[in-house]
Amino acid sequence: MFSGMNFITRIFLSISLTFAFSSVSYSQSDTLLSLSMSENIDDLTYMTKEIMNRLGIKIRPNVYLDDPISFTFDDFKNKGNIGANFVVTNAIYPNDSASLRFYKKPEIVMKKFFYERLKKGIKKDTSNYFFYILGINIIIHELTHYLQLTYPSTEYADSLDFSTLEKRREYIKRPSEFEAYAVGYYYFLYYFRRPLLERIVISDLKNVIKMKIIINEADKLMYPASGEIFPDISH
Repeated sequence: MFSGMNFITRIFLSISLTFAFSSVSYSQSDTLLSLSMSENIDDLTYMTKEIMNRLGIKIRPNVYLDDPISFTFDDFKNKGNIGANFVVTNAIYPNDSASLRFYKKPEIVMKKFFYERLKKGIKKDTSNYFFYILGINIIIHELTHYLQLTYPSTEYADSLDFSTLEKRREYIKRPSEFEAYAVGYYYFLYYFRRPLLERIVISDLKNVIKMKIIINEADKLMYPASGEIFPDISH
């Protein structure tokens, strides 16, 4: 989710991350790393770029002009299914071009629920595994918004209602959200349906079809009683 809202509270996360992502040519040992989020954000940004490249999603050419991205958390009370927001208080448009835009003081604001799960790590609490991976998936989703060339929807949702399949379909089909969900769900499927993900990635399907299948498969894990986001896609 992309937002132009500003949050005052600024607390840098200290979390433990496990990286084992050889399918996107990025891997580290399974040893939990205890690093500040300001350091980990570089690793996660690199990983996000790799997935975007794998799926053929274009990255803003002027990302290198951005201020460093910061990380905060918020309670997100009364905002439905919102897990995080990518927040921009000041976007610069050289020659009035959205494609050339770069960001001043960009930040990702994450729901405190996921912040607490990330802080726990995986090995400290095996029952936390699902929410840990889901939390990293959410960060990667927001980093995609930060990096993507596709301009975000002007229909910013102050709250997010995923109570029905149709509402999820309507939201996820927005171009900027479609890309962000595909990238975040790529990471999610790597941990929960890796053989399936590998078959999708190496297939001869067009990237847009791969992205739709990835979204369908991850969404079914999160909403097993529901239908597919893209019911016209089969594989």
